[in-house]
Parts: sequence; structure tokens; C-alpha cells
Amino acid sequence: MSPVKIIVDFLFFAILVEFIAMFFFVRRRTAMEFPAASLSTLIILLPVCLLFEGIEPPAWLGYVSLAGVSLYPLTYALMIRGYVKTRTRVPIGPLAAVSPLFMGLALVFKGYAPILSPLMLLVFFAWAMFFFFNSIFASVKIYLVLQASLVAAMAAAALSAYTGSSHYYAAGAGLVHVMTSLLFLYSYHARITRIALNFKESRELSGSLIHNNTRLRQKVEQLKTLVQERDNELLQMSRHASLAEVTTGIAHELAQPLTGIKAIAQNMMDDINYDEFDGLEAAAELMKICTLVDKSASIIDHIRNFSRRNGMNMRMIDLNQVVLDAIDLVNLQFKKYSVDIILVLNENIQKVHGDRISIEQMIINLLLNARDAIVDRRKTAGDGFTGRITIATEQAGDGVRLFIEDNGTGIPEDIIKKIWFPFFTTKRRASGTGIGLSISSRILREHNAAVSVESPPGQGARFVMTFPFQRERVAADMQLSP
Repeated sequence: MSPVKIIVDFLFFAILVEFIAMFFFVRRRTAMEFPAASLSTLIILLPVCLLFEGIEPPAWLGYVSLAGVSLYPLTYALMIRGYVKTRTRVPIGPLAAVSPLFMGLALVFKGYAPILSPLMLLVFFAWAMFFFFNSIFASVKIYLVLQASLVAAMAAAALSAYTGSSHYYAAGAGLVHVMTSLLFLYSYHARITRIALNFKESRELSGSLIHNNTRLRQKVEQLKTLVQERDNELLQMSRHASLAEVTTGIAHELAQPLTGIKAIAQNMMDDINYDEFDGLEAAAELMKICTLVDKSASIIDHIRNFSRRNGMNMRMIDLNQVVLDAIDLVNLQFKKYSVDIILVLNENIQKVHGDRISIEQMIINLLLNARDAIVDRRKTAGDGFTGRITIATEQAGDGVRLFIEDNGTGIPEDIIKKIWFPFFTTKRRASGTGIGLSISSRILREHNAAVSVESPPGQGARFVMTFPFQRERVAADMQLSP
């Protein structure tokens, strides 16, 4: 059996299997270029295979074979164009023009067809070598194998032109097609392997990221807990600082009922000593003592609740009552500084959702700042200046508004946005820590309350706070520090 026959038969059936597989399993439109190239190669090889089997091919099959030779360069170029990167653009337009020209010449000069076919393929193989020489390959081995197959095909085409036999150029065309398909398949397999490896590495990295993310989430939760504890400690320190500011007034509040109790008890002892004891009068005096004790207990309970360390206890509260409770703690202290507190409280406002103690602390912080501003202004305005703080409430469409306005020195426009920053203060270090308004900022955020600050030159400062009816309603345009 001739070695050429074995090679041709092997190439024919290999390309036939490729054609069937590509036609049935490839769905991409661009991959249809592979079946087209396979079909043109099969047409070239088919007459040769029949001759080797002793079958004389019909005349029409000879014309079909010439058509296959004319289409082979174009279909092969289209097949490799989309899968090989070139450094510069190599046009394939001339191949589309040469194919019908060759077919016309072969039909006109039928006697020279056995020479024209290998010569055309010889020229095309030379073009393919130039194309691959100008291309970029991931592997040098692939480049060398392609060039070697083209050299072998050129030698076969030259031998076929010399001998006039179609066996050699057909084998060369089949060899180039099969080698190109195998190398493309190898490149595709290598690419899939790289993608699978990258996917495996990505999956490992994803697992590592998930693990790290879980650890970071745990750390964040721990930090949130720690920050919350520090915030609560700072809130407690602020409450104690506020109590320290009004200690004198609280002492006076407690001294009054204690003095009354002592006086009544002394009178009852005198009545007993002088045999002037009257049971009804003693009962009335004891009732007064009980009233004064209840008043003292109320003051002590108020102080205990205010200074108690706990979190937010959100519930529906009366904002007017919170204002009155705050004034109870600071009223005498403000009388000492000759500061009048004017209340304009709307009795028809709705209850709001909030923590009573925290809002009371915020009000006290704002009142103490207003007092200090009034004292500073009195130093320049003289003793005739009357300090005044106005506290008002009103019903609004989106909640309840609380106004606290003073006629102190006011706040310069360039620092209004800074007043909410922690430890920012315009007072001397001995007089202020800068945490009062920072704590107030946090309390307002916890209540989803909006706040605006107005301070016209020479007219003091005005704080306007809007508390929503329900906690779910988030207030807009909060002018608080982040």
C-alpha cells in the first residue's frame, strides 16, 4: 500500500470527522468558518481518495475539486483570521479576487489545470507563511509546527506541479488544515486549562476573602460594642458634668424642705416641753413634714434618674414635661446669675417617641451654654443688661418643634458647623470640655431629630429642633457633624 494513499485516507477521514463534529457541536457563528474550510479541503481530497480506491471520478467531480482549490485559500484565511493575532493587518481581500480568477483560468485552460492547482496552492502557502511570520503566538512550538507543515505543503505542491499528479498537493492541503485544527484545539485546551486554574485560584481567594470578611465583621462588631460602651461612658460623664454645674441650686432645693422639717419639729418639741401639745395641730404639722419629705424625695429621685447609667429607653413622652423637669434642676442656678427663663409651651402638642432623660440632658446642655453666653455678654454690656432665655414648643406637620433662644454673645458664622465636633469649645479649658454639644448631637441623631442653628449678629443664638412623632420617620436636613 502506497504511503501517500495512507496519508491521504487518514487526512480525509480526520477532516470528515472534524467537519461533522464542528457542524453539530459548535454554536458560535464565527466557528462556521471551520466547517467551510473543512468542506473545501474534503472536496480537494475526495477525487484523490477515489483514484486510490481504483474508482474513476466523474467529470463533474473534477470541476468541484477545482472549485475546492479556488475556495481553499479564502476559507483557510477566514478560519485563521479570528484566532491568530497579527502585529500588522494582513489583508485577505486579494484572496477573494484570486479565487474566481483561478477558477476561470482552470475552466478556460482545462489542459493546464493539473499545473495551475498546485501553483495556486504553492502561492497561497507562501502567503500563509508570511501571515504566521507576522503573527503573535503564545507558544514558539505552535509557530514552528505551523511553519514546518507549510514548508512540507509547499514541497508537496511543487512536486505535484512537477509531476502533474494531484496526489501531492491534495495531501499538502489536508496536512496544513489538519495541523492547524489540531494546534487550534491544543491552544483552546491550554486556554481552558488556564481559565480552570484561574477559576480555582479565584475560588480559593474567594474562600479566603469570605473568611477574612467574617473575621473583620466580628472585629467590627467588637469595635461597635466598644464604641457604644465609650459613648455611654461619655454620656454619663456629660450628665455628671451637668449635675456639677447645678449643684448649688440642687443643694438649695434640698435645704429648703429640710429647714422646714427642722423648724416644724422644733415647734412640736417646744409645745411638748411647755405642755401646749395639741393633737390636731400636731397632725397638721406632721402632714407638712410628709409633704416636705415627699418634695425632697422627688428631688433626690430626679437626680438619681438623671445620673443613672443606662441606655436609651425609647417611649412616647411629653416634650413639655421634659422641659419643665430640666428647668427644675437649673432654675435656682439661673436665678443666681440673674437669667430669666421664659416658657412658651404649647399645651396641645402631641407626644413624641424618645428617651426622657437624654432629651432632658440635651436641654440642660443647651441652657448651660446659653447661660455662659449671657454672662459673657453682660461683661461688656454692663449690669443693666437682662439675660433672657426663651423656651418654646409648637406643633409642626412633621413633628414637634422645640425652640431654645438666648440673647447672649451668639455664635460666629464660621464656627456654627464646628460646634457639634467632639471637644470643640470657645471657652477656656477650665470652663468647658467641648463634649456637651457633641453629646447633644448624638442624642439628636438617636432620636432622628433635625436641628438648625441661627445666630444673627448681636442677637444671640437660636436652636430649632424637630422631633418626629414616630422613630421610623427620619428627619431630613440634619445639620450635625458626621
